[in-house]
Formats: sequence, structure tokens, C-alpha cells
Amino acid sequence: MKPLCACGCGKRTSVVRGRSNDVKRGIVAGTYRKYASRECYYNNRLTRDTCKRGHPKIGRRCRLCNSAAIRVKKYGVSWEVALSMPDQCEICGDDESPLQLDHDHKTQKFRGWLCQNCNVILGHAEDDITILRFAIKYLKERA
Repeated sequence: MKPLCACGCGKRTSVVRGRSNDVKRGIVAGTYRKYASRECYYNNRLTRDTCKRGHPKIGRRCRLCNSAAIRVKKYGVSWEVALSMPDQCEICGDDESPLQLDHDHKTQKFRGWLCQNCNVILGHAEDDITILRFAIKYLKERA
């Protein structure tokens, strides 16, 4: 007997025939579809209020998981690192402003979580320690 649709509408699902779109999505021919129709699929996808990891979802996608997926792909960090942010900036300790991912521009490796101000400082100094030392010296002399 064919299984019921995952959305709960009561319709029976059909067997995947192996069309090109199904193959691209990784669905194996001969298995049963999860949803009875495209309408059931899209209705369930749009009305679900959490993503598969349990995060609240706004619109079609969970913004937290979407941002984490970009970080995982671009910077090679693990899902745990991409989804977990500390409460404050790792340089100045600011806990008010949103945190940004800091990375080495040469190797694209993740370094830590910084507020926008600290991240901009490192970016304008081009990650060069000597420029930052000269800036510290300048501030000590003029303060």
C-alpha cells in the first residue's frame, strides 16, 4: 500500500519514476515521494514555522541556517562554530552590537567573532600588525 502524504492531507504518494529533476535532487527512482503533489510540498514548506534544526523561520528559509551554510561553505568552519556565536566581541568585549565573522583574507580561515568596529579596524589595517603598532604609538603620543 502506498504511504500517505507527509503534509497530512490524506492523499497517497506516488512512486518516483526517475525524471531528470528528481535525479538532480538526489531522489532515487523506485522510492516513494514524501509529498503527494507539488501543492502539498510548497504549502508544507511555507507554513512550517521552524527549519529542520528547530530554528524559527521567517518566510521560506531559516535565516540563521542560511547564514551558517554560507559560512560553512565559504570559510570551512564546522556547523557548531557557524551556528554558535559568543555573547560579546572577542577584542573590545562589546555586547550590544551584532557580531561578524572575522577571517584571514589570504587563507579564508575563520579567526573569531568581532563587532563591526573591531572588524573594520582590522580590515583597514589590512591585518598588518606593524600598522596597528604604529596606530597604538600614535595614540599614546597624542593622548
